[in-house]
Parts: sequence; structure tokens; C-alpha cells
Amino acid sequence: MTTKFTPVKMGPFIGGMRNSSGLGENIADNEVYDLTNLEVDLDGSLVNRPAIGDLTINWTTGGSVAPSPITNLRVIGRYIPNDGRTFIVLSVSNTIRLINASSGIAEAITGSVQAVCCIQYNNKLWIIPKPGASGSGGYFDATNPTITFTTVAAIPQGEAAVLYKDRIFVGCGITATSNTARVRFCAVGDPTTWNGSDNFDVNPGDGEKVVDLVIAGNDIIIFKEHSTYRFTYSKLPSAADLTIIDSKIGVPAINCAVVYNSNTVYTLHDNAVYELVNSIYKRISSPVALTQVLDATLNSYDTFGLTLFRDRLFVRYYTNMLVYALRVQRWSRWTMARKFSKIVVIPTANIGLDTAYMHSATSADPNKIYFFRDDRVTGVGSTESFNWSVQTKITNFDIPQGFKVISHGHVQIATSGNFTTTIRIPNSQQNPTWDYEAAHFIWSDPGNWDDFDLTAYSSTVSPAAGEYNVKDVKSIKQKFRFRTMYILLSGAAVANTNGADSSVKIIGMVVFLREAQLVAKETN
Repeated sequence: MTTKFTPVKMGPFIGGMRNSSGLGENIADNEVYDLTNLEVDLDGSLVNRPAIGDLTINWTTGGSVAPSPITNLRVIGRYIPNDGRTFIVLSVSNTIRLINASSGIAEAITGSVQAVCCIQYNNKLWIIPKPGASGSGGYFDATNPTITFTTVAAIPQGEAAVLYKDRIFVGCGITATSNTARVRFCAVGDPTTWNGSDNFDVNPGDGEKVVDLVIAGNDIIIFKEHSTYRFTYSKLPSAADLTIIDSKIGVPAINCAVVYNSNTVYTLHDNAVYELVNSIYKRISSPVALTQVLDATLNSYDTFGLTLFRDRLFVRYYTNMLVYALRVQRWSRWTMARKFSKIVVIPTANIGLDTAYMHSATSADPNKIYFFRDDRVTGVGSTESFNWSVQTKITNFDIPQGFKVISHGHVQIATSGNFTTTIRIPNSQQNPTWDYEAAHFIWSDPGNWDDFDLTAYSSTVSPAAGEYNVKDVKSIKQKFRFRTMYILLSGAAVANTNGADSSVKIIGMVVFLREAQLVAKETN
């Protein structure tokens, strides 16, 4: 038996999060069981997520009237007219309003109408009334400084809309109660004209509704509840080719399908996320557990959804927000007080980074608009304070039959804040001292001498001294024995002003071990 302590490397954790089964026993050495508010960067390190802030809306400047009360506020799209202004499109209190993304000023409003989708065409923003809405759709026109809204009664009701070959196509949506397999389209180049015969049904009578539409490559991809179709034509819609892609996979609601890089489609179906490439679905969510853990504060229409911002795929599935980093194809999860389900992206030329806008998905923080950018430094610890953590797999360091002794351990980390290292040893307990038993032992309830649970050793260190760069921090300072264990690193993401590209960066760990005796009990 060796008595020399040997350094054993843990990480880099380039495999991301894998928590789909068990408690983290059978996952790769480069994966972690939980990765919260951190994500795998291009260099394989773990870095913090961006900060999320509140957008202040000015409802009354320029003679506008604030909604009273403010109810059912949702971000449904964006409007970017030719004059350079950028607008967030809100559905609020049975009206549609345009909010200037730069100033937060509400600049235009419709009459009474409800909508869940809109689409820009020919410098106008076309509003599609939702099924069952009492008001008519129409369009906003920003040709002049004053934005006007014109009602177009002919626009059909629906929940999904795409622009394809100078026509707007509208899908009926999951809440439709008639013609539930129908897609309608306008006259070419003229969304004010909707001829009665300009429509087609997608496998009508199969018990499924047309839920959503997206454009991928040169095709419209049509999603029903449990099936996917491809629609394309070269000259006229009447001579179109409608073919089935998959008879088992669809989407449950709008905001559950997105397109990345113009040709890759991601969908949420049942409790799985799929990638559609070249008409073939591939399940990509196998590493993570999509379980229906209820959050009573979530709005019913925000309980689940799939949305995209730059190179991140966001999956709201009940209480969890799972995030798939598309460039490295790794999973993590975000926890935040400002909960959201749908993202609308607006380019921000003066900052140089696109901005994501989203409405609050929870009654705990109602009728708010949030925003963030792909920036891991700005606002971290000030605009938003949040904690991060990473939990390793349960490991026996390839010696399952024997005990090991750890003398100390180090973390390679760059952060300006304190962090805590916790070693947890399952199925164990610390041996009590005579002084402890003298103070706590109860003759009438001596307890179970073999009642093993979990032993934890924690230490908190401050690596803030010196320049902001990766430091080797001695974070495990206590010697102890174990057979299996896992490590939890956690801390607060705090502001830094040292020119770094993140507030937290974790490279990996090193622990110093030696072998001890073999397991003596029948099981341990």
C-alpha cells in the first residue's frame, strides 16, 4: 500500500451537464452532474452566463395612454422599419403596442385585438389576430415619423405566420376550433388580399391541428401536434409539393420550433428536444432530464417552450430552463428570478451586440419585460446578482473496492468573488467525539448506530488578490477518508473590471490522493 499522495486531475469539464439518469455515477470524467448558471466555453472552460435586466417602459410620452390595468403582457415579435428605429411588439391588455427598444417609449397602438404572432413585410408590420379574437388584424406603417395602424378585416385568424415567396402564410394554431388542419395565404405581394380559395389542408381529419410554421432553406416546415410536413413550390401554391417528414414528431404549441443558420430546425416534442437536418430528426436532449417539475407561478402559456438567441437554444420545461450551447453542443441550466420562455432578438448597432427581449413568464413578477446580451461581464453582480455552481459526478477514482485518503485539493479558477468547495461522501457519517456524545446522547433515544447518510466537508476561499486571471487556489484543506465522493463548487457571480471576458472561469481541479485499506464490510 502506497503512502505517497498522488495528484489526480479532474476536468476540464468539456462534456457539459449530464443528469438524465441516476445520481451522476455513470457519466464521463469530462462531464458534470449539474451545471447551474455556468456554461461550457469554446476553450473548454466553464464560464458564467450573462446578466438579465429589466426594461423600463414609458407608456405615456407623446400623448399615449397607459393600459389600465396592465394585463397579459407578452412579447410577440419585432418591427425594424427602414428609418432605423427598432421596436418590440407587445400584446398587452387586448391591444398591440410598439415599444421603442432604444428609449422604452410606447409609440403606437392598435384598437382592441389579441394576437400571438406578427410578421414584417414591405416595411410594414402585419398583425395576425389569434383564433377567437374579437378584433381584426391589420398593419403598422412607419413610413412617416408618426406610425399608423390600418385595420385589414380580411387577415385570417391564426397563431403562426411566415413569409414565403412574397406571400404571408398563416397556420390556424393549437387553439383553433374549426378548419384545424388549414394553412391560408395572401395574394402575391399583397397581404391585404386573402382569397377564399387560397388555402390548403395538411392531412385533414387525422385528429391533429396545424400548430406552427417555420422557413428552413427553400421550404416551409409545417408542424402538427405529432407530425411534421414539408411544403414547397416553384411557381404557384396550387402546384405545391406537400410531403410528410415524420409521422411521430411535431410540436405541442407555438414557440416550440426554431431555425438556426437558416437550415437546421430544433423542436420540443413530448419531453425531448430534436434537431431536424435534411428531413431527419435526431434527439439531442438525451444527456438531460426533462421532467415535469411544476412551478405554480408560471403562466399557462409559458410552462414550456423552445427559443433561440445567437448560439444558445433555450428550453423552458416547467420549472427548469435548460440551455444548449450550439457551438460546443453542450447542456447547462439557468436559474433566475426573471423567468422567461420566449425570446425576440433585435440588432443593436450602437452597442455591437444583439439584444434579447422577453416577457416575464411568472405571476411572481408579472407584466415585466427583460433583456440581456451575449456579454458575461456587463451587469453581472449589479444589474443581476446570481449564484453559480457545478457538481461533479460521483467518483471512486477507478478504485471502487477500496478506500482512499485525500490530503488537499486545488481549483484552477478566475473569479473576483469568494467560492465554496464542498466534498460530499454518500452513505457515510462522521465519527462523533466523546465530548459531542456527552452533550447530545439521549438514553431514551440512542438512535441507530448504522444510520449512514452523507458527510460533507466545506471550505470557502477568496481568490480575489492579484490580477484577474486563472489562479491555482487551494480549496480543499482537510484530510479525510472516503470510498466514493462528489464535489460541489459554488459561489456568487460578481462584477469585475479587469478586462476579462467573463466574471467566473473554471478550468479544472486537482486532488491529492493515496490508497487506504480495502472495504471490510459486505457492502459499503
